[in-house]
Amino acid sequence: MGHGPAPCERMPPLSGFRIGVTAYRRAEEQAELLRRRGADVVLGAVVCTRPFGDDGALRAATEAVLTGPPDVVVATTGIGMRSWFAAAETWDLDGELRAALRSAHVVARGPKAAAALVAVGAPCDEEEPSERLDGLVDRLVARGVGGRRVALQLYGEDVPWAVDRLAAAGADTLAVPIYRWTAADDLGPAHRLLDALLAGQLDAVTFTSAAAVRSFVLLAEGADAGAEVREALSSTVLAACVGPITEAAAAAAGFERRTSPVRGRLGLLVRALSRELHERHTHLQARGGEVVLHGASLWFTDDRVVLSDVERALLVVLTERPGAVISRAVLRQRVWGGGCGDPAVDKGISRLRRALSPVGLSVDVVARRGWSVGATHAPCPLDALRAPVDVSS
Repeated sequence: MGHGPAPCERMPPLSGFRIGVTAYRRAEEQAELLRRRGADVVLGAVVCTRPFGDDGALRAATEAVLTGPPDVVVATTGIGMRSWFAAAETWDLDGELRAALRSAHVVARGPKAAAALVAVGAPCDEEEPSERLDGLVDRLVARGVGGRRVALQLYGEDVPWAVDRLAAAGADTLAVPIYRWTAADDLGPAHRLLDALLAGQLDAVTFTSAAAVRSFVLLAEGADAGAEVREALSSTVLAACVGPITEAAAAAAGFERRTSPVRGRLGLLVRALSRELHERHTHLQARGGEVVLHGASLWFTDDRVVLSDVERALLVVLTERPGAVISRAVLRQRVWGGGCGDPAVDKGISRLRRALSPVGLSVDVVARRGWSVGATHAPCPLDALRAPVDVSS
């Protein structure tokens, strides 16, 4: 067939990959960023943010800040700071709150909180480089907070350890409750996302908060699938986390296959996920030329074939060792978990053959033994570009 060089450097980085998105806030924005890079997206919010009942607790905390201005203010989240000032505006207290923060030393836990402070006209005197609340509290304690008033903006969950640690160091600590994480109102999409993961139909799942990780685990355990989810997110499926805090929650949940950017930003999350999945593609030298298996897509020159879930799973197993004979029993176990008969395997192979015919890849029958792919692995041209240059000589 005489195909030209496989165009891996020109392929959309997420073409052929299916990504599950568990976010509640900015979910459509995240999905659009992923789709622009070629991904198929499955939305399934597992958590949402809600105010703490009525405004009583937040107003009381705000008035305490105004009557006894803090020496230190800890801004933990962007949505929290914006919501606090929006509520203060309804009480006609936003100007006083802004003035109280301007007289304090304001520390942001990360870039989102820092940006929100700027947006509401409040100062940001310092940003915690680790984006971790424990690291921020440790630094404040090390500097000395004895006798100082510290206002701590809560971020959806109680953090008694932080309040206790500051109090033990002598601080007068005021917790400011703004919102809380709860389960999403409609968990139907989240259950469909979970089903897709368990069916082997996802390449990655994104998490943009530690609460989303924990809620997803609870969802899986409620479906009696906790072990299967941990296995999937430790082997074939990538847990893509928005930053180090969320990744720490994913690690604690037992998800061993993870990626996250150094800083917690949505664009950086999409970039890290794209890089990780794009590097998983496979080059194959077939009789008709070179092709690239990229997720569920099979690329040759500027064209592609999109495989079904079963076709992709069969081809992945067959191309792990091109030319080797793969038995029916192995395919049955690897693709269907053993839960199918011979006709299902035969039908799957037949469909795969038809899908591969335009590409020049063949699946050859080896009588009474199984099948093999008529191809060999080829090096990726991008690997040479990524390799470090030896400048020692």
